[in-house]
Amino acid sequence: MKLDYLLDPNILILLFNDQLAEAIPDGKLGYSIITEIELLSFSRLTKEEDLIKENLKTLHQAALTANIAKKQFSYAVNIVLKHQMQSLSLQLGNLKQLY
Repeated sequence: MKLDYLLDPNILILLFNDQLAEAIPDGKLGYSIITEIELLSFSRLTKEEDLIKENLKTLHQAALTANIAKKQFSYAVNIVLKHQMQSLSLQLGNLKQLY
């Protein structure tokens, strides 16, 4: 089945909590097993696990292909880089305040 949108964990969390800034366009929405693992692996997850599983049932689970794995990897790398850049920016900001 061809999906129109492959959703990442952050978008799904916002979607499940009705906190999206903009509506997702109409189409077939899906997620990968990697996204499901990420959603269910939060360390303090307890009662939310059942809610996440129920919400995921309303979407299509994409078969894990090399292309999807690459997209997920690229997403993860971008998130790590974004956090590293934010940390570096904060450190530089602290240095400016010292001088």
